[in-house]
Amino acid sequence: MLPKPHRIPSSDVRHVMRRGRRYDVGDISCRISQNDTARFRLAIIISSKVDKRATRRNRMRRLMSESVQHLLPRLKGGYDVVFMPKRGLPDEQEVVNEIVQHVFLRSDLLVLEKQG
Repeated sequence: MLPKPHRIPSSDVRHVMRRGRRYDVGDISCRISQNDTARFRLAIIISSKVDKRATRRNRMRRLMSESVQHLLPRLKGGYDVVFMPKRGLPDEQEVVNEIVQHVFLRSDLLVLEKQG
């Protein structure tokens, strides 16, 4: 689970859903909007249409949250991101890591490490 300062309050999720820019990468859709804080914040919304079983939806949420947690030091601050998987995610953490990283690269929120 992400630390509380990096989670979007439910009152702000509506704002991101209405005004955020939409990115679709594979089976994940996300909305990204700037926020008033200097922190990166995240919400993960998984509909029961994706999977009827709450245990599977919670597993997807945990996998995505863990992927983001590993990337937190490299993510730009001042943005709210809402992830919405359209279909079930693979059960392997490495695959979910790649998908989440691809979303952040495409939306230009991931700061690439300097090689040298």
